[in-house]
Amino acid sequence: MMFYLNLGCVLFLIGYGINDYISGKSLGGDYWGTLIILIAILPGTLHIQNKG
Repeated sequence: MMFYLNLGCVLFLIGYGINDYISGKSLGGDYWGTLIILIAILPGTLHIQNKG
């Protein structure tokens, strides 16, 4: 369950970034930092989900 929630957040954030990029807004460091952190913890959440 947590893996799918995390994956949904990543996909939502990517969609948000694409929308901002198309509208001409610059993507700040907070956007990239959040995206990198969410992608980095995906394997851990998948491992926890398979373990439990």
